[in-house]
Amino acid sequence: MDTRLFSNFSKYSVLVIGDVIIDKYIQGKSTRLTPEGPVPVVDIISQNSVLGGAANVAVNLKSLGANVTLCSVVGKDETGEFARQQLRIQGIDTRLEYLDSIATNLKTRVISNGQLIVRYDLETRYRLLQSEENNFLRTVEQEFSKHDFILISDYDKGLLSDNVIAKIKELSCSVEIPIVIDSKRLTLFKGLMPNLVKPNYKEAIELLDLNTERENRVEQLSTYGPALHTLTGAKIVVVTLDDEGSMVFENGRLAYRGFAIDVQNSQVSGAGDTYISTFSLLLMVGVNLQKATEISSASAAISIAKRYTATCTLSELQAFLSRDQKFIVEKQQIRNIVKLYRSQGKKIVFTNGCFDLIHSGHIHFLNEARSLGEILIIGLNTDDSIKRLKGALRPINGLEERITVLSGLAAVNHIVPFGEVENDMATTLIEIIKPDFYVKGANHNIDELKESKLVRHFGGEALAMPLYPDQSTKSTIERVNQIKI
Repeated sequence: MDTRLFSNFSKYSVLVIGDVIIDKYIQGKSTRLTPEGPVPVVDIISQNSVLGGAANVAVNLKSLGANVTLCSVVGKDETGEFARQQLRIQGIDTRLEYLDSIATNLKTRVISNGQLIVRYDLETRYRLLQSEENNFLRTVEQEFSKHDFILISDYDKGLLSDNVIAKIKELSCSVEIPIVIDSKRLTLFKGLMPNLVKPNYKEAIELLDLNTERENRVEQLSTYGPALHTLTGAKIVVVTLDDEGSMVFENGRLAYRGFAIDVQNSQVSGAGDTYISTFSLLLMVGVNLQKATEISSASAAISIAKRYTATCTLSELQAFLSRDQKFIVEKQQIRNIVKLYRSQGKKIVFTNGCFDLIHSGHIHFLNEARSLGEILIIGLNTDDSIKRLKGALRPINGLEERITVLSGLAAVNHIVPFGEVENDMATTLIEIIKPDFYVKGANHNIDELKESKLVRHFGGEALAMPLYPDQSTKSTIERVNQIKI
């Protein structure tokens, strides 16, 4: 798909209102049980803290290119100071109240040998003092009309009180502005007539007073669109179903069923924040519900494939959606795709050439090249480049025809054109891709190629593949010329 529309995200300013949470991850190894009881002893290897809750929503929106302001409260404590610093680093414009009366919410996860052992929370459910709430209401009022839409991220810690919700409703009556809500208490926000809400499965069945189903959850909820619309007042209700995907209801009607993207080694903390951030921005730029659902699923998949509570950046999303696009013209696009593959630990193989008349020798060569890694990228000489290298009668097949043939080969992941008057070598592409393996046919002196030297400079290997007898473009052209018609 054309991902250029994502550049429009930067045109929008978002006001995020909600609870700031810090997620702490303690990584370690366990090889023994404690003598005090049958529980593992975890030897700590690393500790990392990241933004969670409404702060994670703000960072997700910022990572996708939007301009973001966060309105919230934190405690005057070490965790609150960490939140302030991290939000500043991420470029979030903050309107934070620092309060002595509360502690900043902190969730700590202990992970041993890749397995979550325990989570313990320093959690504050508070009621703001009247003076504190009045200050916060003034801040919300000052910011409300400055933004293109409002995203409320409510974790039921006490910030979104009845008075705050009433103030937002009052402001929305005087300023027409889209409102998006992610909350465990969606019925409290019904009066805001939100444009979009995103309950997960657990929240949806609690809203509907239904029993939990382990299977057939889509069938269970498929007829409850009108009830969800009535209970939330929302135009669009997106119910996320983890590995079963999502269901999108519009004005009570089931508009689309989305499917989850399989992700190995996933952790789901913050996935909902990524999903609703992406979905909201897509609706703002005019993407239809079907595309918004699929793209938001991709965004969440990128997030949960990372360690810790994470985000999806604009470049990662563009790269992810380009994975199945074989022909790539823009260098920035291939740069983003390669970065994504690197983050997934995939080995990249690169080769380059004219690939004018594809024959069985080419097929064997490309299949063997692909076997060296998970991704095969071909640098394909342009027509003008081939003429400079091989003469005015070449290529036999133009660039479009050569792309069509190569795109049909299962071994090939991406094809990138190259060749300029001042440089007909693939060195520029190699500087971008930095492949793990660079391969050419054995008819080339692999050690003398400038491409090989550059690949080795970046830490990759340059290899010569054996040729198949009597299989070359030159011999094919000679045989064709001998045929009398």
